[in-house]
Amino acid sequence: MANTLIYLVDDDDLYLKTAVHNLSQNKSFTIKTFTTGEDVLKALSKKPDVIILDYFLDSEKPNAMSGIKVLQEIKQIAPDVEVIMLSGQEDIDVAVNSVKYGAVDYVVKNKSAFIRVQNDIKRVTKTKAKDKDQESFKKFARTMIIFLIFLVIFLILYLIDETLFGLIPSPGEAPPPVEEIPLH
Repeated sequence: MANTLIYLVDDDDLYLKTAVHNLSQNKSFTIKTFTTGEDVLKALSKKPDVIILDYFLDSEKPNAMSGIKVLQEIKQIAPDVEVIMLSGQEDIDVAVNSVKYGAVDYVVKNKSAFIRVQNDIKRVTKTKAKDKDQESFKKFARTMIIFLIFLVIFLILYLIDETLFGLIPSPGEAPPPVEEIPLH
């Protein structure tokens, strides 16, 4: 299995360490941590596979961007990066807004949160791999169609004129003599 780059964004240092410990049990995960949304936005050029983003990011810095605002920015900058929203709230409106703005899931911080997050990551990576395989197949199919079109055109032209309109010699006809260029 390929290495999966995960960005983990949470302003709660203890929760961040616990999440890293739990997620790092999977050796195919490379985890980078951030305590603010502003920091993770600066690091988007590395194109993580998944971002696990806390809904509230203002416990350290009261004027920090909210998780929803960071999610919106992520989706504008890197729409193909999948985001899992994480929060201690069990508010359905928060969950709906998270999904509305592009999160693949909303996970409540409870005993089963890490299992659910890992399942989400597996689902996301499988879907991305499947999409990549489908795109490779489509590219191959387009190439084969173009090849077949050229082959059919060639065969039609050959049936019309065996010499392909003088481009190749007739069967049994000697090729034209090659003129020798004197060397001085």
